[in-house]
Amino acid sequence: SAIDAIISADHKGYIISWNNAATRILGFTTEEAIGQPLEIIIPVRFHQMHRNGMKRVTEGGESHVIGKTVELAARTKNGEEIPIELSLSTWTVRDERYYTGIIRDIRERKQAEENLRMSEQALRASTQELKKKNEVLQHTLNQLHETQDQLIIQEKMASLGKLSAGMAHELNNPASAAQRSADQMKKMFHQLQVVNVKLGGLNLEHDQLEKVKELEELVRERAKQPVNVDALTRSDRESVIEEWLEQQGIEKAWELAPSLVDLGYKETELGTLADYFTPNQFPVVIDWLSCTHTIHSLLSEISLGTNRISEIVKALKTYTYMDRAPVQNVDINEGLDNTLIILHNKLKKGITVRREYTKDLPAIQANGGELNQVWTNIIDNAINAMAGEGVLVLRTRKEDSWVVVEIEDNGPGIPEAIQAKIFDPFFTTKSPGEGTGLGLNISRNLIIQKHHGQISVYSEPGRTCFTVRLPGENFPDGQ
Repeated sequence: SAIDAIISADHKGYIISWNNAATRILGFTTEEAIGQPLEIIIPVRFHQMHRNGMKRVTEGGESHVIGKTVELAARTKNGEEIPIELSLSTWTVRDERYYTGIIRDIRERKQAEENLRMSEQALRASTQELKKKNEVLQHTLNQLHETQDQLIIQEKMASLGKLSAGMAHELNNPASAAQRSADQMKKMFHQLQVVNVKLGGLNLEHDQLEKVKELEELVRERAKQPVNVDALTRSDRESVIEEWLEQQGIEKAWELAPSLVDLGYKETELGTLADYFTPNQFPVVIDWLSCTHTIHSLLSEISLGTNRISEIVKALKTYTYMDRAPVQNVDINEGLDNTLIILHNKLKKGITVRREYTKDLPAIQANGGELNQVWTNIIDNAINAMAGEGVLVLRTRKEDSWVVVEIEDNGPGIPEAIQAKIFDPFFTTKSPGEGTGLGLNISRNLIIQKHHGQISVYSEPGRTCFTVRLPGENFPDGQ
């Protein structure tokens, strides 16, 4: 049901999945596309560049397009070249690398941008004859407003498109970790079954069975809170325990030592434990203890991975305000937090986030999805300005009848010569294909026109701060 083409390919560049939107946009049916090289949808003049990129990534290099959103051209079944926006991510299954591209048809957006440029040119040309051509001007203004409304929607979808590659990466990490843990658990369950049979044949006495129960409880607790030691200390302890186990005639001591260190055991404590069992029983008990600990640890890893996926999905749903009324009571702090989760893939590389929220900040009547679009535009610009390394500060407070949001970064700042232009449509300092120049213009319109608020910027070398004021006269419950 996606509106965008979603195409996956294997490491050799052959198509392995093709959705309905891909057929609608590019013309090839699923049967025609599956198994074909990606070059069937790449203009011929870019074939060699594509092959070089695939070869570079396959040999362990990096691609400048993976994890980013870029504007390119695609070739349809009938040979037509169309402008597209591509978000490309890579993922690995059983040591094989695969690629997934999300392709957006931006013909309408390009046409809308061109229409807006033409409308603005017409508006400037008609200023000198304003009195004589009032009807023409009014018509042009109406067209401009309609186009701006279309662009707000297009820019919001474009922003979500830019985030999709990062979100795919964010979801892939915990999913891959959970999958790896599940695969390991299959092996460990089989091993535990074998050890349980051996343990059952030891004819343990009552006090020995009670000790086994204590050990199982210890395993459960340590799975939740493992022993925290630095790498050097861990290595030393493992070596000592491994040597001690070998002296007791226990096989595969190197496999058992890490689990015993995780459980907090030292040489003396293992000696005390050995006193509960006979020389024939003790190796089986140690093997059982290691298997049980490994399984509980893997279960904890799976739980962490699935909880992270749930957190991301919940934040994404809240961020987009799916299935909610357009205007409602909006928690500004929550909206900023959800935006940070959505942008986590860009933030984690070297951005320190400092939240200076006012607790119990009153909710306001607003369109939450549109405000999140504003926060995304400003925060994304701040990350780009800091080149992925720096400090991002988010502040909220109540000031008279306003709710105030400040988004500050310690990047190089905005040159004074262009500060007056940053809210102009199509003004951008980014390279071609990396930005439309509409993000801040649309953000300004959403704050001022849609929410009757204010937006301003202060910038100097080493500090840039965007301030948004939103009216709070209609605070719920008389706040």
